Amino acid sequence: MLVATHRPHKLSFTKNPIVWRFITNNLTDAGLRIEVKLVMYNEVGSPFKEYIVSAKPDAAGAATFALEDIIDSMIEYKYPAAGTITKSESIKRVNLFYRRITNAAPNPDFSILPEETDLYVIKGGIENFYWDYNNYFINWHTPNKPWATWFPQNRFVAIDDEFYISLLFVNDFASPDLDPRHIRTIAEFTDGTTATVDTPFVYEGLYLMYNIKANAKALGITAIVAAGRTLYRYKMQVVNTSVPSIVYSDVYTFYIDYRMFYSTRLFHYYNSLGGLDYVRVLGDAEEGYNRSFSDVEKMAGSVEVGSAADTQYMQTAITRYNSFKSDVGYRHTSAEIVALQELLNSGFIWQVFAHGNRRVWLTNKANRLLQNSDTKFNFPLEWRYGFTEVVFTPPAAALGVGVDSNTYVSCPVTANLVAAFQTYGSGGTIAFYDMSWDVVGAATSYTMEYKKSTDTAWTVVTGITTVPYGLNVPAGFTYNWRVKSVCGVGYESNYVNGTDFTN
Repeated sequence: MLVATHRPHKLSFTKNPIVWRFITNNLTDAGLRIEVKLVMYNEVGSPFKEYIVSAKPDAAGAATFALEDIIDSMIEYKYPAAGTITKSESIKRVNLFYRRITNAAPNPDFSILPEETDLYVIKGGIENFYWDYNNYFINWHTPNKPWATWFPQNRFVAIDDEFYISLLFVNDFASPDLDPRHIRTIAEFTDGTTATVDTPFVYEGLYLMYNIKANAKALGITAIVAAGRTLYRYKMQVVNTSVPSIVYSDVYTFYIDYRMFYSTRLFHYYNSLGGLDYVRVLGDAEEGYNRSFSDVEKMAGSVEVGSAADTQYMQTAITRYNSFKSDVGYRHTSAEIVALQELLNSGFIWQVFAHGNRRVWLTNKANRLLQNSDTKFNFPLEWRYGFTEVVFTPPAAALGVGVDSNTYVSCPVTANLVAAFQTYGSGGTIAFYDMSWDVVGAATSYTMEYKKSTDTAWTVVTGITTVPYGLNVPAGFTYNWRVKSVCGVGYESNYVNGTDFTN
């Protein structure tokens, strides 16, 4: 028997816990494991990714699978497709299949929980107090407030800014095919007149997220601006196509900012809700660059003992990239500054260059979010572009190993030091010691040192060329002695100690 005791909610973020837990019995079954297969789909269509993992139940028979990291890695951020309203690639449908494996039943069929026919995951993640017990989607993100952005409405935008806002429908529609909808945009002009533009979009399945080009031109507002009229603001809302009084979203309002801005850049990015946001970066960017070098020396070919080394080479890798500093200009509320901090945590930021997308990497390390007044806040940025990087490796330079004209001589130590007592003369009246040691073939001479055991200073005898060497010392004392080999000027061995002797 296998029972699911914990499962994720119908809609989850990939950066927050996505956990399944199963309980089983008969824990003594040989080879017992619980195996699950995670299958990911696009919103509608066939599966395109799978992941299989197994776990051994604990002593209570429970096996827990926390798969948020796996799911997050299976979804990739993508640039939005062309068009005014496009389906987001940040949301996917998943199913979890499970089975109980033993040695007796190593390959049973997978089962699926009836409640898990349609589970949805969004690439993103928000703070604990928003998602704990799923209260984010139950309490805050109501069906009438599906805008996937942290920016408050009543934002200022330029008339020619090209930007996106995302919609996340979390409400179930009983009859999706009979429930068409569109974006209703109401433009208000400075002379008090208004105009309405409807933009339809296709609805596919449940829990869908859409990316909407929300600038005035993309929504068709600028095309209806008559001569002598100036656009003041416009409001967006999702309504029923047949019965516009049936609404599916709250109103989101943009005000037109007609101030002249110099050298602006638009940064688009994915926020923690999986939606698209943007920020306008103002003015000249302070440009700098970083350049680093990496030098490597290496020997060409192989090195064999007893043979000359091959030629030595040096290679240098040079990396250079431009860095930029600027500011987003004054924001009018502290809520906008809080929303902008999502930009620093975004995993996918880009700028449009000549109608092409280019990735941006923010390099901010610490920011001072200055407040000049109750309605003026600033937000500095530092960034770099991937396409400005230059990696250059010059041709290898042959250094050559060179020629060493020095002659290196090894001077071995001697061994088997012996002090032998000897006498000569009539009746052996003259006594001495034969000091002997092993002859070293490379030695040209030897140096011997000796002293009374009670003394600290040594008596040195140099230039010994004959072994054994006769040594006369006063009687009645014990002597220390030692010998070293001399193989040439400056080439000598270490001393070797002989056994002490008493005369």
